[in-house]
Amino acid sequence: MAKSAKPKPGPKPKPGRKPRTTLTVTHVGWKVGDRTFPTRARAIDYARRQALKIERAGGLSQVRVQGRDGKFQIEWSYGDDPVRYRG
Repeated sequence: MAKSAKPKPGPKPKPGRKPRTTLTVTHVGWKVGDRTFPTRARAIDYARRQALKIERAGGLSQVRVQGRDGKFQIEWSYGDDPVRYRG
């Protein structure tokens, strides 16, 4: 039986905000959490499906794809986007 990947919760939210779960697809064997996939496309598909499940349950989630150089190439956010504050 395969283990299910347990997404790690993001940083603690500010009062009145929901926590965001981040699923990161890394280039080392195309991993999402504890699961490894044979291709990048399958890893991204799995991460996006998991993020949608979290959103449908009322949570916030995010999928980020990390390239070989360590930089994030693309990301998807599910649920309400955070409020942007002027810095």
